[in-house]
Amino acid sequence: MAKLSDKSIQFPDFESGENFMVHHKRQTDVLDSMQKTSDAIDHTNPKADLTGALLRWQIADGYSFYVVTKNSPLTLAHVPYSDAWRVQPETIRGVNRSTVLSQLERRASYSKLFGKK
Repeated sequence: MAKLSDKSIQFPDFESGENFMVHHKRQTDVLDSMQKTSDAIDHTNPKADLTGALLRWQIADGYSFYVVTKNSPLTLAHVPYSDAWRVQPETIRGVNRSTVLSQLERRASYSKLFGKK
């Protein structure tokens, strides 16, 4: 059962007068870097260090993003990307190592099937 960190991941804020597309690119670059860290985790190893694993859930017209910040107890932090969607706390409490490894495996399978961006 995972815990939710009381601190969100620091993410680029919208700067006054900033073009939306410039802001979006800055946020996407940070998320892409987080995804590379996550993709490097060995999802085939049940004892792998999951710190840095990027998780996502479909919400409304986007995704809610969370990152594993601690293995024991399993702790997730919200990633306020784009609209900064969040899942219900019950969803976070239901996450365990198996859930994280499953999401990592699914991401690896999609990347193999569709290729990386």
